Order: sequence, then structure tokens, then C-alpha cells
Amino acid sequence: MPYVVQLLPLLGVAVGAVVTYVVTAQVVRARWLRERDARWDQARLDAYAAYANIIKQYIQVAIRIAAGRGFGASDKPLSPEEGLPMLAELDAERNSRWEAVLLLGDPDTIAAARRWHECVWKLEWFANGSLNSRAMWDEMWQQAARDRARFYECARRSLGIGGGDAMPESGWQRKSVVWQQLRERDRAALADEKAEEGEGPAVPEPQSRPSPEPSRPTK
Repeated sequence: MPYVVQLLPLLGVAVGAVVTYVVTAQVVRARWLRERDARWDQARLDAYAAYANIIKQYIQVAIRIAAGRGFGASDKPLSPEEGLPMLAELDAERNSRWEAVLLLGDPDTIAAARRWHECVWKLEWFANGSLNSRAMWDEMWQQAARDRARFYECARRSLGIGGGDAMPESGWQRKSVVWQQLRERDRAALADEKAEEGEGPAVPEPQSRPSPEPSRPTK
């Protein structure tokens, strides 16, 4: 019995040490997991942002080329000779950014990103002359905006970021809409000005007066 009494304090110390070790290990592991998740979230954020930025540039160039062919509106149209090489470079950059999204993204974000760039390819086909339907252009333009909103929605959910349900118009989308509306107003105003000039009273041309006869010398 005396031995048992002597062992109880030692047993208590041992149990306390084990409990302390387990609690400390759990705290360290939880901190490590949080730090790891933070690192991966930052990597995902960088991958998503870089991918969205290159797609935005791709769309802007495609729209400028298509505007030169009569599709949509842009205040800075590009010729195919100048713009198509730019699209090729941007597509190569997009492929590079796409690998990071595949590596770090969750399935929903990857699927949304794929739908977005597949729709953007269709805009390029209008830019290079492979497609020519104005109705299809309007449809693809609107679909690209919807696919963009879907990508950002999935990306925010993947990162645990709240940002509301409504996705505002992109800068390139809003600028193109504003430019098209302003151009139509400018054309209408110019047509009205020309019509007013044509309906105004005719201004008579100045008539030249007959020159006076030279005076005859008196004799």
C-alpha cells in the first residue's frame, strides 16, 4: 500500500506530461494547417487573378479586331494583320496561366474557367473572319459576360470570400457598351445637323455690280 501511495504522484506527473504533449501537438498541428491553407489560398488567389487578367486582355484585343470587321463597337479598332499576332501571344500566355488553375483550383472553378476561355475562342473566330453572323456575335458577347461572372463566383467560393451574388459588368464590357451608345447618338446628331443645313433658306450669291464707264475727256 505505501508503494501505491508513492506511485500516485508519479502517475499524476506522467499523465499530466502526456496530456500536455497531446494538447501542444494538436495546437502546433492546427497552426501548421492554418498556415498551409493560407499559403495555398494565396497561391490560388494569384492563379485566379492572373488567369482572369490574361483572359480580359485576350477579349479586349479580339473585340478591337472584330470592331474593325463591323462587329460590336470599339474606339480603338485593330486590323487583323496587327491584332491576330497579339492574340496568338496572349493565347500562349493563357495556356501557361491555365496550368496553375488546373493545379490549384477546385473542380467548379476549373470548369467555369474552361467554359469562359472556350467562349472567348469564339470571339476570336469572329475576329479572324471564321464566323460572320451578327446574331451569333451578340450571343457570344453576352455568353462571355455570363461565363466571366460564373468564374468569379466559383473563385470566390473556392477562396471562402464573400462578395455578393451580383457580378458587375467588366471594364471592357461597359466601355464597349458606352462607346456604342455614344457613337449611335453622335451619328444621329450629325444626321440631324446635316438635315437642318439642307432645309435652311438658300443664301443668295453676291451679285457683282457693273463697273462704271470711264469718263470721257471734255474738249
